[in-house]
Amino acid sequence: MTLADKQNLSLVFYEISEQLTMQLHEYGFDFLKFGEEGYVDVQAFTLAGTKRKGERALIHKFEREGYTFSWLEPPFDEATLASLKAVSDSWLEAGQKRASV
Repeated sequence: MTLADKQNLSLVFYEISEQLTMQLHEYGFDFLKFGEEGYVDVQAFTLAGTKRKGERALIHKFEREGYTFSWLEPPFDEATLASLKAVSDSWLEAGQKRASV
């Protein structure tokens, strides 16, 4: 950690134990959880019924706020790649701002 600080580097830990997580928290590290594996039978999945009320509400909220979803298939043209890069760069920039606060 000292060497990383001297070189102005950020440390990243992956798949660490609960004990190490708590130690790093004591050192002032913040944590983000990335990735979960989930398996869904997409042919049988439905949002109908009371069990999926929360998911439906979330989808409606996203729709109201103008979010959209598209499934893209290659090959990708240059305009599509440029658009995806702009979104990625914006997301990464926002992450950098949060990390420096």
